[in-house]
Amino acid sequence: MKPIVVVYTCLTGAREPLREDQHTGGAPPARFLAFVDAPVPTSVWEQAALGPHAQSARRTARRIKLLAHQHIDAPYSLWQDANVALRVPLARLCSDWLSDCDLAVFRHRTRDCLYEEARVCKEKLLDAPELIDRQTARYRADGFPAHAGLAETSVLLRRHSTRMERFNELWWEELSAGSVRDQISFMVAARRAGIRVRLITPTKFEHPYFSMTVRPPGPEPIRLQTAAANTR
Repeated sequence: MKPIVVVYTCLTGAREPLREDQHTGGAPPARFLAFVDAPVPTSVWEQAALGPHAQSARRTARRIKLLAHQHIDAPYSLWQDANVALRVPLARLCSDWLSDCDLAVFRHRTRDCLYEEARVCKEKLLDAPELIDRQTARYRADGFPAHAGLAETSVLLRRHSTRMERFNELWWEELSAGSVRDQISFMVAARRAGIRVRLITPTKFEHPYFSMTVRPPGPEPIRLQTAAANTR
């Protein structure tokens, strides 16, 4: 039977194991699907090959994450970063969070503005500063306001629809033309697509529906990427 909800994630470079402590019971039936660049031990997740990395492993994973409709055949999908474990039945998430909206995502725990997010990303050298500056300059020129909300995108619960596909494509376009830090462009794409977003509280570290582990440092520091490599 075709699943109603697919929980999916990406794992590159085997930096961390897949979380096996997922809540897999209850209805509707769910499928747990991990896109990996090499097989990993698991008894919970089905595995699918990521394929070659076009620019970097990080951008390859972002493509899977953002373009859910191209990779997930189900009415609903739940993206989880690989360090996240689901603690409750998926039916509860859908009924609690998607009854009157299209997508649910955690509210950022400390910031409410993409321009502040961009500033922090530059300070921490999480992407090329000149690339981020060009991106935020476009948003200012387009009139996108400051303090218009900010999401933490480690968890994304989507209701799949034509409008959601439009959002996914817009988000990917923004990331392809700008920074790999997808939280900078999330609210811009959501507003342009006209989707209804629920910003979940409390934070992702405090919410009882999920468990988070601290991620180990990655082998591919994003600051080593050049702006030229990140533009089309």
